Amino acid sequence: MRDVVLALEAGLGAFVCVYAIGDKLIVYGILMAAIPFITLTIMKVYCHRHYEECIISPRKYWNKGLMREMTSFAGWNFVTSFTSIVSQYGLGLVLNHFWGTLLNTAQGIANQLSGQLMTFSNTMLKALNPVITKSKGSGDIQLMFKASFSGSKYAYLMLAMFSVPFMFEMPYILRLWLVDVPDWAVLFCRLQLLRSITEQLTITIGSVISANGNIRTYSLIKGILSILPILLTCVSFYYGFPPYTMYLVWILCGGVLGGTDETAGRARSHGAVPHRNGRAGEGALHGRTKDRRLPTDGRDAHDWARNG
Repeated sequence: MRDVVLALEAGLGAFVCVYAIGDKLIVYGILMAAIPFITLTIMKVYCHRHYEECIISPRKYWNKGLMREMTSFAGWNFVTSFTSIVSQYGLGLVLNHFWGTLLNTAQGIANQLSGQLMTFSNTMLKALNPVITKSKGSGDIQLMFKASFSGSKYAYLMLAMFSVPFMFEMPYILRLWLVDVPDWAVLFCRLQLLRSITEQLTITIGSVISANGNIRTYSLIKGILSILPILLTCVSFYYGFPPYTMYLVWILCGGVLGGTDETAGRARSHGAVPHRNGRAGEGALHGRTKDRRLPTDGRDAHDWARNG
C-alpha cells in the first residue's frame, strides 16, 4: 500500500510541475519535501482507524526507562541516516565544484540506474527484516543469524544477476536510453553498480545490530565512514586525480570498511554465531540453507529462514 501511495504522489507531483507557473525546480523541491509528510499522515490515520492499540496516550503508557532507550536508539539512528544523506549529496557538491554540472548529470544517471536494478533485492529485504527483528525478540538467535546471512547472500546474487549483464552492455544500454550519452556516464554507472553489489554482502547485518538495540558504536563508526569519502574525494580532486576516484573511495569506505564495521558490530553485539548444538559452527556462519525458494511475504520469509 505504501508503494502505491508513493507512486500516486510522485505522479501527481510530476503533473503539478508540468503546469506550474514560476520556477519549476522550486516547486519540485517543495513537493518532494512534502511527500514524506503526506505519506506519514496517511499511514497514521489508517493505523488509528484499523488498529485499536494505535492510540496516543502518554499518561497511560509513559515509561521513563523505555522512553530513554527509545530516544537513544532514535538519536543514534538519526546520526546514521543524516551522515548517509550528507555523504550522498555532499559528494555531488564536490563533484560539481571541481568538474562542473556535466559530471553531476552522469552521477544522477548512475544513481537512477542502480536504484532501479536494486528494486528486486530491496523487495526481498523488506520481507526479511521483520523476521530478523522478531527472531531477536523471541530469543531465537540461530534463526536471526540464518535469516541475516541468507538474506545478504540472496540480495547479492539477485542484484548481481541483473547488474553484471548491464555492466558489460552499458554503452549500448545508455545509447538506447539516452541517445546522447554524457561523458563519464558509462564508467560511473559501472562503478555505482559495483559499489551496490559490494554493499549487498553485509546489508542485513545492520538489521541484526539494530535488533540488538545497542547501536551507539556502530552508528558512530558508520557516520565517520559516511563522511570520510567527502574529505578523501576533496583531497583527491585537489591533487588532480580523475573523476572516477570518487567511486573508488566510496567503494573502499562504504563497501569494504563499512562491511567490516557491520561484521565487527555483529560480533560485539552477539558474540560468536551459535550452531544448533549451542556452539559456533561453520554451517551457521555461512548461512547454509536447504530450501532455495525466495520468500514472497513476511510469513513466508519466516518459514523460509527457519526451515533453511
